[in-house]
Amino acid sequence: MPGSDSSQLAEALFTVDLGTGVVLYCNDNAAALLGRAQADVHGRAWMDIVEMAPAPRDILVRAAQVDHRVILPPFSFRCAGGVERFVAGMLMPAGAPSSNRANLLLWP
Repeated sequence: MPGSDSSQLAEALFTVDLGTGVVLYCNDNAAALLGRAQADVHGRAWMDIVEMAPAPRDILVRAAQVDHRVILPPFSFRCAGGVERFVAGMLMPAGAPSSNRANLLLWP
């Protein structure tokens, strides 16, 4: 489509340890969404990287407690430099249930 930017359609992928909230992996789109380098994201707790209002934060916490895919309603958060981002997404188990990891997909 003329004038469209397909990079805006790329999903941001994070793999998060559900026990600690630490980001184990993020793709380039995820780092760009947060306005950070991948090295700045890996190994840090998700809640230390983004600032979220209580309602969306609670939804993410509750979604992480189930062992199936959860579609996330649109929400906003603040990232590097206080930039506000609006996204929707999905949280789903990553690997075996005993791995205690989840993939967080976000669509800007």
